[in-house]
Amino acid sequence: MLGSYAKVCEAIDSTSLLRVAVKVIKNRAIKKPNMQQLLRNEISVMRRLKPHRNVLKFIDVIYSEEKQKTYIIMENAGVGSVQNLIDKATYNRIPLSDVWHIFVQMIEGLESIHNQGIVHHDIKPANLLVLPDGTVKIADFGTSCELDQFSATDDVEQSQGTAHFQCPQIASGESVLSGFKADIWSSGVTLYLLATGNTPFHADNVIQLYDIISKGEYEIPSYVDPQLASLIRGMMEPNESTRFSIQDIKASEWYQTYMYGSIPRLDLKSISQSLLIKSKIVENFVASLEEENEAQRN
Repeated sequence: MLGSYAKVCEAIDSTSLLRVAVKVIKNRAIKKPNMQQLLRNEISVMRRLKPHRNVLKFIDVIYSEEKQKTYIIMENAGVGSVQNLIDKATYNRIPLSDVWHIFVQMIEGLESIHNQGIVHHDIKPANLLVLPDGTVKIADFGTSCELDQFSATDDVEQSQGTAHFQCPQIASGESVLSGFKADIWSSGVTLYLLATGNTPFHADNVIQLYDIISKGEYEIPSYVDPQLASLIRGMMEPNESTRFSIQDIKASEWYQTYMYGSIPRLDLKSISQSLLIKSKIVENFVASLEEENEAQRN
């Protein structure tokens, strides 16, 4: 949601000399209360998250009154997103072994997020970042929500996210739904896209798209591995009460397919150079951040 109002730069931490990613947000561009709430929400969720190898790490946030900008500093994921991999692949279909490695890491990260009482709300390939060593990290928590720590359920009322990845409950306008099962559905749509190169639902506009999604009817191409197809159906079960849980996913035959586990994870050498994000060491930018930070301390 905040993506159109922000840009991400690469910088160098002058203390550790590690490269970091800095999301720069112009405060005047998010004057609407709902946009300001999304920003506060993203920062709050990322602060709360405990470190996990498959979740993008939050480092710090700096507010500059002088420049009217907010800088969210995160670990650097320097190769690109899973969506980039799909876009560059022949017929938008990446090797099945890569699909498996991406999916397993996504589920590991999602399990960690859910265990901390957080619903992501926008799982999709564009929000899965890939590190040079092939590690996949879940990113973009702008539409995420934190569950009440005393709540006995994962019920949520929020319905923000990307239309093609929304579950039938959101598409049909239900006021309360399972947040975790909504994330499972969008993860299932992501797996469908990884396996076929296409999303399962298509329409000319959002209203028509939601009408189709609400019915929960879709077809899986016959060339998709039967075990993989079974997993997709379990994750994209229209009835959220019988939709797969994280535990069901991890117990599925395709998830536990060790023949893919024996293949090296995501051979990034085969990825087109045009995919790689060119490194830029912006020393002046880093220096300005330090000055602003120091001024705020004083």
